[in-house]
Amino acid sequence: MTIAKRRSYAYAITHGTPPFANADLYGEYSELEQLLHEYEEERDAEKKRALLSLMEEKCRGLRIKLDGIEELHAYLYELKKSAIPKGLHVLGGKWSDEDVANYLSFVLKRDSDVKALTRLIVEEQGLNYARSVQALAGCSMALGVLKFWNEPKSSPEI
Repeated sequence: MTIAKRRSYAYAITHGTPPFANADLYGEYSELEQLLHEYEEERDAEKKRALLSLMEEKCRGLRIKLDGIEELHAYLYELKKSAIPKGLHVLGGKWSDEDVANYLSFVLKRDSDVKALTRLIVEEQGLNYARSVQALAGCSMALGVLKFWNEPKSSPEI
């Protein structure tokens, strides 16, 4: 068999970018985030100490260095909002509208050597970016709860 004939049987492989999705937290990371939220909302000093002890234990198990509550919050937020590939690129396949929106959201929020567009907008308004991100994280969690409770519940058919 000639080389040309063998090449004609080859597959076209691309290294196109697959759609992205947020990583979110799972397992013990999710439990640690829940403990952190409970700690931030707790008013009783004794319960706060108990929650802090539980968080320190979880951090040791996950090999996370607990430098402070704010640093832990920022670390978990960064993990939660990381972009991960959602499947593989399919040759000739198009992204759904949701995949395009997720990708654009990721690109606009990505903060590295070049400042993210969201950071530039927030700083242009004279606001602190880190505080704004924390405030939005709390708002998005509250909005998620409201959305869940306001969704119509279907009743089982009899």
